[in-house]
Amino acid sequence: MRIVVIGGTGLIGSKLVKILGDHGHEAVAAAPSTGVDTLTGAGLAEVLKGAHVAVSIVGTERMPENGYFAAKIAQEKLIERSGIPFSLVHATQFFEFAPGIADTATVDGKVRVPPVLFQPIAGDDVARAVARTAVGPPLNGRIEIAGPTRYRMEEFFRKALAAWGDSREVVADPLARYSGRVLNERSLVPGEGAQLGTITYRDWLGQSTEKEKGRTMDDPGSNAAKSPLTLLQDVEPPFVPAGAHAMTVIIEYPPGSPGSPAHRHPGPAFGLVLEGELLLELEGEPERVVRAGEAFWEPGGDLIHYQDGNNRDDVPVRFTVTMLCTPGEPMTTMVDEAELAERKDRRAPRPS
Repeated sequence: MRIVVIGGTGLIGSKLVKILGDHGHEAVAAAPSTGVDTLTGAGLAEVLKGAHVAVSIVGTERMPENGYFAAKIAQEKLIERSGIPFSLVHATQFFEFAPGIADTATVDGKVRVPPVLFQPIAGDDVARAVARTAVGPPLNGRIEIAGPTRYRMEEFFRKALAAWGDSREVVADPLARYSGRVLNERSLVPGEGAQLGTITYRDWLGQSTEKEKGRTMDDPGSNAAKSPLTLLQDVEPPFVPAGAHAMTVIIEYPPGSPGSPAHRHPGPAFGLVLEGELLLELEGEPERVVRAGEAFWEPGGDLIHYQDGNNRDDVPVRFTVTMLCTPGEPMTTMVDEAELAERKDRRAPRPS
C-alpha cells in the first residue's frame, strides 16, 4: 500500500514512515525538505497520486478558544466534509513534550500546573496507532489514544522532574493555565473506550535519546551536560529468584536471523543493543524494534519470549543481556508448539 505521511520528517511522521516501511508499505514522507509544501501546494498533487492518506490530529475540541486548536478543529471539519473516506486519531500529550510543558509552566522558578487528570503517551505508541489506522479500513470517524497510566498532572511532573534531576518545585495551582485556558478535571484525558499505549514514562525515559527527552548534550540546562551518567532504564522487576545469581552475555545474530525460538527465562533479564536493530516480542505486547543504544528488559517467570531476532537483513545485530536465575536452573527454557497453541490468545495481534 502507498501511504503519504504529511509532516513525514517530524517527530511522529518519521516514526510512522519507519514502521510502515518495515511492514512492506510504500511510505512517502511529505514535507518541505522532501519537496512537498502543503501550504503552497508545491509537489503535493504528484505525491498524492494513488496514495492512501493518514491524518494524525491531537484532540482539541475541548479548548476551541486556543488559536492553534481552533485551526485543528477547522482542519477536521474540512476532512469530514470532503466526501473522502477518512480516519482521525486523537492523541493525548506526548512524553517528548513534557520538558517544554514544564518550562512553559514555570513562574518564579516553580512549575505551576493545574490539578487535573493527565495521561500522556509515547510518540512511538502514537506512530503505531496511526500506522494501524492508516492500513485499516477508513473509520469515517475518530479514535482516541492515550498512555497506559493516568496521573494527576502535578504528580506526573513531580516524578518527571525528579527523573530529570531537575530541582524545580512543582505546584498544583487551580488558576494555572494550559495553552491559555483554565482546565477542568478531564480536559486532557480521553473518554471511555480509548486505545492505550504500552510504553510507560519510566520505560520511555530509559530507552529514549537525550534529544527525544527534550534535552540535548549541548543544552546548559540538561542534566546530561552536568553528569557523565546516562540513565538507560529504571525498572521494578516483579520478583528476583531466591539466591539468584547473574549471568551477562553478548549475543550476535547475522543479517536476517530470526534469533532464538520461543522461550522463557526463570528470572528478569536486562539488555542493551550495541549494534543494529533487535526485533523484540514478549507475550501480551506487540513486537517492537530496539535500536543500538536502547535498553530493554523482561520480567521473566511464566512469560513467553517470542522473538529476539535481527530486524535488519543487511547488518548484524549485537546486544548484551544480564539474566538473573536460581542456581542450578537453566537460564533459558524453550517453549514447545503445544504450549504455544494453548496460549495463543495471550499473544498480541500480529502486524498485517
